[in-house]
Amino acid sequence: MTKGFTLVEVILAMGLSVILLGFGASTFQSTVRRQAVDQTAERINQVLQEAKTNAQAGKKDCAVCGCTGASTDLALEGWEVTMTTSSYTLSGKCGTTYFYTSGVQPLPGGIVVSYNPGNSVMFKPLGQGTNLAANYSVVVYQPGVAARGFSVTTGGEIKPPVPTPIPTGAVATATPSSPTATPATSTSTPVPPLPTSTPPAPTPTPTTSAAIVKAITFEGGTIVNAANGVDSTVGTVDLETTSPLKGTYSATPVNSGVAYMVENFSPAVSDVYVSFYLRVNTLPTTNATMFDLRDTGTARKGMLQVTTASKLRLSNNGSVVGSDSPALTPGTIYRVGIHEKVGSGNGILEAFVVAGEVAFGGPFAASSTQTFTASISRVTVGPTVNNIGITVDDIRIGSGVMP
Repeated sequence: MTKGFTLVEVILAMGLSVILLGFGASTFQSTVRRQAVDQTAERINQVLQEAKTNAQAGKKDCAVCGCTGASTDLALEGWEVTMTTSSYTLSGKCGTTYFYTSGVQPLPGGIVVSYNPGNSVMFKPLGQGTNLAANYSVVVYQPGVAARGFSVTTGGEIKPPVPTPIPTGAVATATPSSPTATPATSTSTPVPPLPTSTPPAPTPTPTTSAAIVKAITFEGGTIVNAANGVDSTVGTVDLETTSPLKGTYSATPVNSGVAYMVENFSPAVSDVYVSFYLRVNTLPTTNATMFDLRDTGTARKGMLQVTTASKLRLSNNGSVVGSDSPALTPGTIYRVGIHEKVGSGNGILEAFVVAGEVAFGGPFAASSTQTFTASISRVTVGPTVNNIGITVDDIRIGSGVMP
């Protein structure tokens, strides 16, 4: 005779099944929540990477900013990610005007993001780093489940998300900052409301990064100005107000003799980059030097000429490097860059030129076999030999980075 299960055994089996099912469901729900934290952290990290890439490429909305090379075009300030504890927004900024690509993106239910310091980070164009005074930390978490944290350095490096202790304790009050400008109406979505508090986040550790030595914009209204002008001039350099290249003022050396600007800096820089805006107003009758880098002994090194064919020519104190640039169109605004790095037989000298507000591509002339033994401590802009009619603006000097 086959023996069946007793009522007690059936009840015990059913109870055990319920316990196992409940444990499995709880484990599954916990796994799903952890995956949601992981995915959200990865998504915010990707949005920050997108902002950095857009900024480095000089990407902007031409309908909002203008891309014609005219003086009315708005310069790209950068790309910004703004956060609240429950959302994030990706936006670009030209001048004081914002344009948007993402709108306000809400976080999945139950997930919180903390950030420190402030509620936003902006990546500046063309490798200029960020607007951060200290490293920026982000923690994405769900209370009692999991947390993932990462950081953005002042130089713009974005660390990948890693497991992080779940924030505990009282919410710490923060004083976030936000854009004050009105977004453009054509593509805009309102900037997300500022949070009044954020959960505590890890204390950031500052890092050393490449630096901007000086930005010479002439926006102080004078050519010679310790804050945003040059140190001195030789000959006559006029403040251009009728047709400036950027902002309100530019600099136009007179086209009737030697007329140039001098900027000295200390300490000297062994890996120097300089960028500036250039408009050729009238071509020279003889090839004219209009820019040079000088070392601590004031010897000329990297030089740029405008040729009679309206091309840029790079040289090491007159010894031509590479080929001339494509011909420049007089009256058009260009952005010019030069890079010189000290090296004994492996020194670098290269030059770049692009029209308008786009990122530099490859150099039009370059050498990696130069012998530079002294660092650069002086920049000279304007015709030092032979006349040429040019206007320049936004001369930026960088150490280790193209400004």
